[in-house]
Amino acid sequence: MKLREFSNIGFPSRHNKKTKLFGLIHIAIFILTLSGVLHAEIYKWTDENGNVQFGDNPGVGVKAEKIEIKEASPAGIDQEVKKRLEKQEKLLKVLDEERNEKEEIKLAKEKEKEKRKKNCARFRDYKKRLDASGPIYDLDEEGNRVYFSEEENKAERQRVERLVREWCD
Repeated sequence: MKLREFSNIGFPSRHNKKTKLFGLIHIAIFILTLSGVLHAEIYKWTDENGNVQFGDNPGVGVKAEKIEIKEASPAGIDQEVKKRLEKQEKLLKVLDEERNEKEEIKLAKEKEKEKRKKNCARFRDYKKRLDASGPIYDLDEEGNRVYFSEEENKAERQRVERLVREWCD
C-alpha cells in the first residue's frame, strides 16, 4: 500500500485545487440561499381549527394577509448605540480615574511608610551610638575632632530622641 502526500489540511495534495473550488461553490450557494430567506414575505392566516398562523407560504386557497415588516431605521439605532457607547466611555473614564487615584494614594502611602521605616531605623541607630559613646564631637575641615559642650551634647541627644519619636510612632 502506497502512502500519499498530505497537505497541512489533510487532503491529498493533487486534489487541493478541486477541493478548494468545490468549497467555494458550496459557500456561494449557501450565501445565495440565505439571502433569499432574508427577503422572504411573511403571511398571517387562520387555519381550519381557528389558530392564527404565520409563515412564508400560507398554502393554496387560504385567505392570507401579507405582513409588512418595517425595517429598523439604521440612523436611529446608530444614534442610540452611539449615545450608549458615549455613556459607557464616560463611565469607564471615571472608573479609570478613580482606580488610578486610589493606586496613586496607595503608592504614596507605601512610599511614606518605607520612608518612615528607613528614618526610624536611621535615628534609632544614631541614638544607640550616642548612648554607647562618650562625648559627641564633629570634625573640622582639617579632620580634627571638635567636641560639643555639655549644653550642645544635651541638645543633640534631645533632638535625636525627638526624631526617634517622630519617625518611629
